[in-house]
Amino acid sequence: MTTVRYFQVVKQLKKIEIAYGKKETRLIILRGTHGAGKTQAAFKFCWNCQTKCTIIAKLTATTKDSLIDSMKRLAIRLSLRFPAESSDTGVNVIQSMALLLGEYFNHKHRSKFSYLMLIDDVRLNNFSTDSLYDFISILFEKVKRIKFIITTTENDLFRDFSEEMQQDIYFDGMSRNEYMPFLRRTDIFKKESDNNIDRLVQTVGALPLTLNSARKFMGTLNMSIECYLKGMAELESTPEKYTNAIGESAIPPILISLKKIINDIKKENEDIMEVIMCLRYFDFKAVWPDILEVCCRHFAGNKYSPKIAAVTIVNNFLKYSLCHFVKRSNKTMLSFHAETMLALKLCDKQENQKSECERLWFLIQVFCFEIDIDVRIDISLDRNMLFLIHARKVIRELEKNEDIDNVADEDKVKQRRVYLCYLHYVIGKTILFQATDIPLAHEHLMRARFLCLDLVKYSSDLAENRCPYLEGTEDIPDMQSNNLKEAFKSLCATQMGNTFAEAFVCSKYRNFRDVQILRKASENQNVCKSGYLSKADYLHLSKNHSLALSLDLISEGFLSELMLHILFDNGRALDELMYVANDKGHVKKGMDFEFKTCIEFSDLMKLGDKFKEYPLLRYLAQDRGEQSYKLEKEYKRPSTESLKRRISDMREVKGNSQKNYFQFGILKTSANAHDYYNCQCYRLLLKYHQQLYKLSDSNETLSEGRKDEEEFQKILIKMEHDKKPYKWMEMPKFYIQCAQFLHLSKKTEDYEMSLEFFQKAIDFEENRGVYLTRCLWEGYFGKTKCLLLLKRKVEAKQISDQLRKRLEGTNQTNRIKTLDELFD
Repeated sequence: MTTVRYFQVVKQLKKIEIAYGKKETRLIILRGTHGAGKTQAAFKFCWNCQTKCTIIAKLTATTKDSLIDSMKRLAIRLSLRFPAESSDTGVNVIQSMALLLGEYFNHKHRSKFSYLMLIDDVRLNNFSTDSLYDFISILFEKVKRIKFIITTTENDLFRDFSEEMQQDIYFDGMSRNEYMPFLRRTDIFKKESDNNIDRLVQTVGALPLTLNSARKFMGTLNMSIECYLKGMAELESTPEKYTNAIGESAIPPILISLKKIINDIKKENEDIMEVIMCLRYFDFKAVWPDILEVCCRHFAGNKYSPKIAAVTIVNNFLKYSLCHFVKRSNKTMLSFHAETMLALKLCDKQENQKSECERLWFLIQVFCFEIDIDVRIDISLDRNMLFLIHARKVIRELEKNEDIDNVADEDKVKQRRVYLCYLHYVIGKTILFQATDIPLAHEHLMRARFLCLDLVKYSSDLAENRCPYLEGTEDIPDMQSNNLKEAFKSLCATQMGNTFAEAFVCSKYRNFRDVQILRKASENQNVCKSGYLSKADYLHLSKNHSLALSLDLISEGFLSELMLHILFDNGRALDELMYVANDKGHVKKGMDFEFKTCIEFSDLMKLGDKFKEYPLLRYLAQDRGEQSYKLEKEYKRPSTESLKRRISDMREVKGNSQKNYFQFGILKTSANAHDYYNCQCYRLLLKYHQQLYKLSDSNETLSEGRKDEEEFQKILIKMEHDKKPYKWMEMPKFYIQCAQFLHLSKKTEDYEMSLEFFQKAIDFEENRGVYLTRCLWEGYFGKTKCLLLLKRKVEAKQISDQLRKRLEGTNQTNRIKTLDELFD
């Protein structure tokens, strides 16, 4: 949690400290209008409490979605598996989260700790607060040393707790003793009399947000109070200009500052106004500044420098204190107040430039072009995560909009649906690789699959919008994909048009690795400047080097390739879900269905003549055959013969991969850039060697596997020492597989080498700050087991105790049990 720079200490801060110090007071409610300083006072108090409380957590309750999202972040931080939402209201999931937290906080090793939870911006009109009341009541009942601070504008909220337990603190603005020194520290006010300052406060009000806005405006423009009050009088003479149809009014000083920004920017570049108006659709409390730059790029193309335009916007808002910088995930973000967004909305009403729906669709396109489909490397995953919270908010706003498809042009409706489908897919894939919320990844992938098949009116189990595998029913649904060939033909026949294809070629952001591959293959170091292909770049790649498909082919193959991606990654999501599911049968059946369909779909695509010279990158995963292997294991245990066949096939596949592969029409991997693919092949080879050795106990198997393991190590060492600005996200998987194979020899030196590999996997995951992922768990578990085999029991026990401490009181008791079994 952060407070704004130069936070003005208000009188209520002392009241919060006194209330918190009372043993019987467990609920402190900060009430007051927007801009009264409630959140900042709460943040400041929480910051001061860091030494008093074991855990200080912040939840945001502006809407049901924001509450659940912030609960998920807390669950991830505490290594809790977030409960599945079983009703559309979200009530059950909120109550379930309270029970989980109660068990975690009240565990015998934590029961004497103190906890403080801030629930910010609770609003009655956005969702029923009954579930929030139940959430607090459950935690009060289960956890004796927990206290809550709530900020709200509502006077009637939470009146059911006893007077001893609850204390209300009202934020009614700054007193004279507070606002005088606050304003006097700005030079312009040092010349003003006390009477003039009192007149200003009587006119604009004593709210910290209001006074700060007026202070910055007057200080920036070197304006006297008299001059400022004249401007206020003009504004107040036309109240309809700052009040909307439902009676919401903008704070006049903020509106004055905002109008000044708009007028100044209009003089420089009127196009930038559209980007400013898009701000209110983002999660405006943490906006990555580069989002403004990419919006400028996509809105105006090459008419002006996107970077300069974005800097202009940011500098103007900072100049008048309408936003401030905050730190989120080691990134500097812009944070805007809700009142600034309301003022922006009312200004937009006067400007009346574009419909809300048009803006939302524009942002959907921006996110499609900017969120990288290739999250195998860390720089892409990290960049994607900065867009995700905004993209998900825009999708929610769009799906609530009644005019979602209110256009006469059928092609435009179709294109919009494809953009929405693609965005759900890349969001799902990003979350899948982030590995902290697999159910949410699966939810987005399911939605993408439904939208893609709905475009061609395909109806089957494959097109179900909701996943039937996680419902907890006794009957496992019998999934079938009827007439898959017909669906494939329909997708291929649904062409997106050359304009759409060109937009996806020339507007799509390409990561550092993509750019380097294109430059090397085309022998042109000027290709793809700033990460985007120009039309000239595209023509150069397609005509001179056969490194890009024609727009006709891209248009024809777009939907079928997208469908293949969705099927493959949804299968992966189900595979991950099976790892943690209570009822593995449901999820296993779903995973098998998805992989089987993906294999069939891929085979149909490979039979087509038009794309034979442009094989898809996705084929490589199909050629490795891991999906087929998992399907085979469902029907029979792997035999010695089947594993030997797998090893032989894998060697052949690895040798045949040295050619160019494409993704949505553009070269993705060249013949001399297959290190990642080779790592995947060696990972599977070692996996099959490992399983074969367990069946045959043959030294010959161990010897063959050793050769593959040594080759694998060489590639991994090379990748580790590459001076490229990215790392492969699946490096921990590779390290863990090497370590597990080395265990087989039972030699001390191999155990020592295994330890190194497990530690590398642990370091990689811990450095990401993603808490207890599957790879991190496997790394720690493998290291503990290895230390025991080396008879270093004290070190093993230390790791085990650390893991237990993270897991005790969580709903991951199966992992604690697995740890205990190591020491039996």
